[in-house]
Amino acid sequence: MKIMRQNDPDAHLSDSNSDSAGSDDEQDMEFEGGFKVPGSIWKKLYRYQKTGVKWLWELHQQEAGGIVGDEMGLGKTIQTIAFLAGLRHSKLRDKGAMIA
Repeated sequence: MKIMRQNDPDAHLSDSNSDSAGSDDEQDMEFEGGFKVPGSIWKKLYRYQKTGVKWLWELHQQEAGGIVGDEMGLGKTIQTIAFLAGLRHSKLRDKGAMIA
């Protein structure tokens, strides 16, 4: 998957959850297809959670479903929230989403 805009090309690989202030920390993460995750959410995700959000976007683009399943406590809920927030932020979906 191609990441379209990021100041530091390796920043999305960081497991850091730094709370340092600065405009770069708040920059939205934009993906191919116009999907943008708000920077305020993206910067708080761990690398594996970012991978999960990217995977959900890939599934969405393919109009396919998927199951997010892993060990308890690794952030399935926040990955889903980040994905849905990204859809809303990108104006790709403004109505409620069906989650089963």
